Amino acid sequence: MLQNDCNIELFTDGNICLNLFYPLEVDVRGINLNISGETLEYLQRGELKLLLLGLEFQGRQELLYVKDLADKFLSIGISYNNIFIVTSDLNNSYKKLLQPYKTYSLDWWQIESRLIICDKICKRKYTNFGYNYFLGAPILPIKQFDLDKFKPKKLFYSVTKNTSIHRLSLISELIANNLDNEGIINYHPVDFEINYKDPNLLDLYRDDEYVEKKKKIISILQEEGINFNLKDDISYHKDSLFTIVTPRFAAHKNDQYMDEINSLFTNFEIWQLIAMGKPFIILGSCQLIKYLNREGYFTFYDIINEEYDTFLDFPKR
Repeated sequence: MLQNDCNIELFTDGNICLNLFYPLEVDVRGINLNISGETLEYLQRGELKLLLLGLEFQGRQELLYVKDLADKFLSIGISYNNIFIVTSDLNNSYKKLLQPYKTYSLDWWQIESRLIICDKICKRKYTNFGYNYFLGAPILPIKQFDLDKFKPKKLFYSVTKNTSIHRLSLISELIANNLDNEGIINYHPVDFEINYKDPNLLDLYRDDEYVEKKKKIISILQEEGINFNLKDDISYHKDSLFTIVTPRFAAHKNDQYMDEINSLFTNFEIWQLIAMGKPFIILGSCQLIKYLNREGYFTFYDIINEEYDTFLDFPKR
């Protein structure tokens, strides 16, 4: 609102109106201010509605933290009917998880990324503890990427500090299909238990030779990693035809919260690539390319078969 010169009334001078909200931005450290006793009384009496903005949180595990915070407000006398949660899941698929609280959603990262890329946000915000984790990628000098001088030497580029099942699935699949030398990739080995029966890691309907080959590759990646000191850099984007993005969170089929598979999140990396004009593949939320097209961002169907966007299982995608 400030960036668009909107007039913001910071107080109502004691006047109470219907649907008067008190917004609190939630991050990994909690909330960003102290609530006065008077404001707390307004919230407890229902004269103010509490609006918890959990916009940077993605996935069941992170959003349970937001719910836990809502529960704390409930325990001090604020009615559940008076607590509202906003997430960046465009399909609002966590509404059952976050019950009894009302939930709403918006494409937060489309807004936030524009402000970051245009340097409209105080730089201290995205260098704060925890915020780089949500960002998922460094802020690149995108004006150095010139499509008129674009002469890529490599087919693809995929470098990230994020490590996950979908990241491991992608890198092992590239190596298994002898595509790793066609691009620039990295993988950070981490200590998490591997389930070789997980369909998000291996396509179990393939032949035994493929399955055994993938198991061996995954084992080596988990022990040794690959180019794990490599950091994202604009020069790699210039030298590759397209970028493969693996966001820190990508919904997959699980038994803990079945509706999570319908979640739809964007992230900073996607909007940064769109601002660049660089072709990309995204291994994140299913149907994300469809959403971007609906928003008016036409992608690169002429060089990439974007049918992959419809597959739930990561190896098939």
